Amino acid sequence: WDESFAAPGAAARGGHGGGELLLLAAMGVCELEEEGARRSHSGHYSASAAGYERAFFYADGSEYQTWQLGVVARACGLVAADVAPRSQRTLRVVDVGGGTGNFTRALCKYAGIIAQPTVVDCSADMLALVGGFAHAVKADAVTYSREIAAAGEADKADIILLKEIMHHLDGVAADEALRNLVSGLRIGGRLVVVTRPHEPTVALFEAAKRVWRRQQPDAHAWAQSLRGAHGTPRVDEFEAAYAVTMPAAEWGELLRSRFWSTLSREHFDDAALE
Repeated sequence: WDESFAAPGAAARGGHGGGELLLLAAMGVCELEEEGARRSHSGHYSASAAGYERAFFYADGSEYQTWQLGVVARACGLVAADVAPRSQRTLRVVDVGGGTGNFTRALCKYAGIIAQPTVVDCSADMLALVGGFAHAVKADAVTYSREIAAAGEADKADIILLKEIMHHLDGVAADEALRNLVSGLRIGGRLVVVTRPHEPTVALFEAAKRVWRRQQPDAHAWAQSLRGAHGTPRVDEFEAAYAVTMPAAEWGELLRSRFWSTLSREHFDDAALE
């Protein structure tokens, strides 16, 4: 499983002007906007919400999550709680497309952040599992991006995370969301985007690979379009890879659970999935 990362950036947090944008790679939870007509995947995630955190890529405390936490925390400019400066504890974190909030919770725990984070998602069923640790906001990525861009400085964010949602947005929607979210950062803040690679690196049948490619632009193209745009003085990008090995039968059951929207009933009925 490969993940790509990139970042337009400012000076160090608390420095002079601008924000940082990091683009990365993974899987998503929010809204698909295609050819000007917005289509929500919230129905798919409502159906899968109850078992979502049991899926390999989203399970709390797994080796994969631990690895991903380290990579994402580094992209966010965060260090582990036991060596973190006091100022890190009060950073405002917003997770757009954060689903059940389990990754947001793990990231804040890792970094020792005690300020209440915000989890944004378009699925009420996913948000119902967030609990009281975070402020839950029901909205799609573009709508929320407009709101935070227009917010006062106190309501902007130090870190905005888009983890695994970019394949739900077409080029126009993605560009607007990123532009607005950069404007939603406090001085020295970072926008971190984690997105999956254009070419699937996991075992999928050919029809699913075609859906994957159709939904997923090349992350490098986003980084290129952001360089010098949106008032961001720097864009960094990098890739991270994690080797996944599991029995074929276990992987088959994971695919049957339709934990990715790539495998939703919009694309495949039960017979096609088999």
